[in-house]
Amino acid sequence: MTLYQIWDLASYIAGKFPSGGSIPPARYNLLLPQCQNEFVNSLVDQLLMASANKELLSKLSSTTPLRPFKKSVELSLSSVGVASLPGDYVFYAGVSQFYESRQTPGTITPVPRPIDIVNEDEFTRRQGSIFTRAYEEPFCKIQATTISIIPYNIGPVQLEYYHTPATPYMDWCQATTNPNKIIYMPVGSRVYLDDALTPCLYDSNDVLLYSGVTKTGTYPITSQTVELEWESRIHEKFVYFLLTKIGLNLAEIDVAKYAIQMSNEKI
Repeated sequence: MTLYQIWDLASYIAGKFPSGGSIPPARYNLLLPQCQNEFVNSLVDQLLMASANKELLSKLSSTTPLRPFKKSVELSLSSVGVASLPGDYVFYAGVSQFYESRQTPGTITPVPRPIDIVNEDEFTRRQGSIFTRAYEEPFCKIQATTISIIPYNIGPVQLEYYHTPATPYMDWCQATTNPNKIIYMPVGSRVYLDDALTPCLYDSNDVLLYSGVTKTGTYPITSQTVELEWESRIHEKFVYFLLTKIGLNLAEIDVAKYAIQMSNEKI
């Protein structure tokens, strides 16, 4: 679903309730990022709760909606084995060290070696134990903004992590003949004057989308729309989150029912 489709469905459902009504685009653009942040936080909380059990964490990591936001970065450690986490970090997916392994004569192949991620107490225990073999079994702890690794001098490490999704934003203009009509501006679209000096909306390939629009600014005006980066199966959740934000009490499953109803009414 595009941001417009999410907004359109949420407004349709809200209109079915006495306390609902339409959701102005400006308010939509305030509420949607809030919904996303709260959803991300709830998913991170699930991962955090599962982190005490590696098998459970592995299972949850394979199904979490945060999967599309996984990426890797190489970290350089300080002289005491500390590195800053990326600015868009929300939760770890794994830490590894790449070392050279001679698979065949004359060929050196980098092989990833997982680095054990432990909590503060276990990190302190291993760090002080004479039985710890850190060079054979490196370990680390991840705090709010840093990662600390033992041993200090193992070189660069690879951090795989979930990053913050882009902040969604729906850009729009209005129909000249009907200021109440909201015209969605897809990613890459622009408003500029046609040969008759009429402001029109064109897509990224300069195909006319709507003739006769108004939008504050100096033409040409490029759309600032940022679509949701989540898998499409998650999109109806955001409709539900939005409706909850404006005080409507309905079950999440009802969103799909209203979507079918709205689709049938438009036939």
